[in-house]
Amino acid sequence: MGIGDAYPDELQKLDEQIAQIKKRTPGVPSVDFTITSPPYDDASGESKNKTVIHVDGKKGIYIDEKRRYPISGKRLECVEKLLESDSLTTEDLEQFWSTSSQISNEIKEINTQVRKKLEIRYDLIIHSKSARSYSLNQEELDIRAS
Repeated sequence: MGIGDAYPDELQKLDEQIAQIKKRTPGVPSVDFTITSPPYDDASGESKNKTVIHVDGKKGIYIDEKRRYPISGKRLECVEKLLESDSLTTEDLEQFWSTSSQISNEIKEINTQVRKKLEIRYDLIIHSKSARSYSLNQEELDIRAS
């Protein structure tokens, strides 16, 4: 479904306004307005333009040299463990922090630091309450081990 299907009345109004402008200003070259959608991988609608996030034991989590979070210790181990598996339950994460409250707070802090230091708007780690597990946000980000 294109934008014209979603907003036919608005596009018709824009077309009429453009026609009026062209009539009022003879001799002015016309401008062709084209609205395009972002590129997609396939019919699933996944965007090709995901932000690539690298996870490295020495460099930390980064996009480039400027946008980097020098993570270490248990937080880094947690992210590396998530890279190895689809998801981890709260019980799995108890190897890093002893209570679910601590786990929640640490994940929240990792996400806060990643958003701030990498200048992105998505969380690195997402929590599925229904599955009671945590996973990397591969839907919005392209997260790679480096």
